[in-house]
Amino acid sequence: KHVRQNAAAGLEKIGVQAIPILLEAQKDADWEVRASAVDALGAIGDVQALPALLESLQDAEYALHARAEAALLRLVDAQSAPDLIKMLQQHASFKEALPGWLPALAALAGEIPPEGARQKGLRDRTCAVEEHLRQLAPASYPLWAGVKALGWVGQPAVPLLQDAVKCNQRVVAMAAAYALGQIGSDQALSALAQVQWESDDWQMQANAIQALQRIGATAAPVLCDLLRSSKKNIRRDVARAIGQIGTRQSLSSLFEALKDPDPEVRAEVAESLGKMTDAPALALLQALISNPESSQRVGALLALGEAGATCAFPLLHSIPALIESLKDEDAALRRAALQGLGKSHNPQGLPFLAAMLKDPEASVRLAAVEALQQIGGDAALALIAEKAQDSDWSVVRATLEALGRSGAARFLPVIQGASQHATLE
Repeated sequence: KHVRQNAAAGLEKIGVQAIPILLEAQKDADWEVRASAVDALGAIGDVQALPALLESLQDAEYALHARAEAALLRLVDAQSAPDLIKMLQQHASFKEALPGWLPALAALAGEIPPEGARQKGLRDRTCAVEEHLRQLAPASYPLWAGVKALGWVGQPAVPLLQDAVKCNQRVVAMAAAYALGQIGSDQALSALAQVQWESDDWQMQANAIQALQRIGATAAPVLCDLLRSSKKNIRRDVARAIGQIGTRQSLSSLFEALKDPDPEVRAEVAESLGKMTDAPALALLQALISNPESSQRVGALLALGEAGATCAFPLLHSIPALIESLKDEDAALRRAALQGLGKSHNPQGLPFLAAMLKDPEASVRLAAVEALQQIGGDAALALIAEKAQDSDWSVVRATLEALGRSGAARFLPVIQGASQHATLE
């Protein structure tokens, strides 16, 4: 078995000539040998393997399905797109969902432009649809891959995709959103803006946000509008996408979003701001922190910490403001300042973090331990070890986790002593 398995794995280096042997290996009685053959076929990436890989989605061994899905994803490119689109025409579920597409598909299958191979392609492993592919029935894959392949057609496919993104079959709508994101034209952007953002289909919304992110800076106005959505998951994912794009025209929207009522959203907004801020923006963050009436203070502190880790001038602009906020009467602000110091990964804050380990609020002491863990180093670990006998169980647990993850044998007596601590009962 192991010889056959290793042989199948090694055949991928031979390339297309090995495909007949690998197709035969897919019939092996041992599923691990079949899995090695599937992996090799995916690595070779030739459309000849498409029928066999689709069959693997129906394999009796369920563990093989995910391997087949991953291999199939590698085949969805400019070379295989015409075959996938033709396959889509024969898919019964598709005929039922969008019957008006069939005549147009026949023409589009032959319209893959030569420059398609140079486009940002469908091998992008960050797409949200890929994360949810394992939740779909195996029979849905041809439908999903065929619609997704229309992204290689380019602008001529946009009218069809505009309909598909509204389809009540989720697999069609999600694949259409991905294809529109790949095309990236003004019409594609307009179609993505029409997604049902107020529906309960969070998977579709996450996929559409990923598509907008792939379009880049021209999608920033649509994303900024979505920062005002009533849905927390949309605001959170949009804030993350804006940070990945990094366009400065989104700064004012991000600053406004620091007021968001949800802490997860504020954290994403702060992280995105920290990646994008320059000297004037950092000055604005400091002004928000200094204003006692500002509802954006917590988010501004987190953004300063992120900026301290990513900007060229962290010490001058970030650390002093964070340290000053450790004195605030509001425990939430002290926690945010500690989180910011942790994000900065700057040892300059160690003496101040040491003082915060004695804060009367357990949640603040916990934040101090977590910040010290982020900064790391022997000095930080020594400070963390002091909290192994804290009066609050959450602080003790965080302390033991930090010391255990350090892998330092010198902390074993501390860990053993804390295991007898009354707060762990």
